[in-house]
Amino acid sequence: MSTGMATRQAAQMTAWTPTFAMSVDDAVAQVRMKREFMARVMVEDVHYGSLPGTREDKKCLFKPGAELLLSAMGLHAELTDAAPPTLDITGRDHGGEPFIEYRRTCAIYRQIGPDEVGRMLIARAEGSCSSWEVKYRYRNAQRRCPDCEQETIIKGKAEYGGGWVCHRPKGGCGQKFQDGDLRIERQELGRIKNPEVADVANTILKMADKRAFVAATLLATGCSDIFTQDIVDEDEAGGQGDDNEPGTSRRASGTGRQGGRGNGRAASGITDEQKAELQALNDRLGDKKWSPALLNGKASGLGYEKVKAELEALLAKAGSAAAPEPDQQEPPA
Repeated sequence: MSTGMATRQAAQMTAWTPTFAMSVDDAVAQVRMKREFMARVMVEDVHYGSLPGTREDKKCLFKPGAELLLSAMGLHAELTDAAPPTLDITGRDHGGEPFIEYRRTCAIYRQIGPDEVGRMLIARAEGSCSSWEVKYRYRNAQRRCPDCEQETIIKGKAEYGGGWVCHRPKGGCGQKFQDGDLRIERQELGRIKNPEVADVANTILKMADKRAFVAATLLATGCSDIFTQDIVDEDEAGGQGDDNEPGTSRRASGTGRQGGRGNGRAASGITDEQKAELQALNDRLGDKKWSPALLNGKASGLGYEKVKAELEALLAKAGSAAAPEPDQQEPPA
């Protein structure tokens, strides 16, 4: 390359500076339009909402909201593997513990031609999910009925002979068992490793897809000033459909290979005993109890003491704090 040509190229690069693709007035109008779209078209708790652990002044964008934004802006998404999935169902390569992981990429395109080739890439983002995230790696085991195999065993009332009862109001079969029945009393309770990890393989895939999809949508639509990506997963906060399972916890991305290594604390920072106490209080609310995910989300965002106080206040308000549970056992004939 000649010295003259190099000098001209350097001069051209020096002269170029980034410029706005639209006028300030157009930019202001576009921002106004986005906020008006949120106010007039989108529905809170369906397309977006507030979740425990997130800022009050910035709403979390849910998957239905991301779909609505893309559709309204004439964009479409394509999901592919960012890396080959890991499906070690037997745990052969992970110390005997099953491990499933998906890493997915979502690309957002604008169609500019009549066929698949005629499209322009707008944004791309990655999301991941694995079976070692706390919500999939563990489950909260309750006493299981030896007959119907439902987790509906409760302690029978002393006045009716004690023992154990498979509680019908909880979906049990009503069978009674004697005190000392080892089939019940030797069961492992509380937080245990999930023995059926393969059952959540499809859920893990969909969660990785959702994380990538929402992240890419925020990039493509430029709505990060209005919405944030949900950072505390939960299953019923709004419009999530099949993408969440009971007890899930939202994280924007990440492998999930954290927590749950015998430190006696849940991901929220509270101990297993405190978590069990909150669950017990929540169960006493009956039909008005929180979903497992909402309970976990509140515990993560507010802490044990505040959530306990809130549950106790709800119990007192409902008058159920001192009310007896439904009959746990029928009187003898």
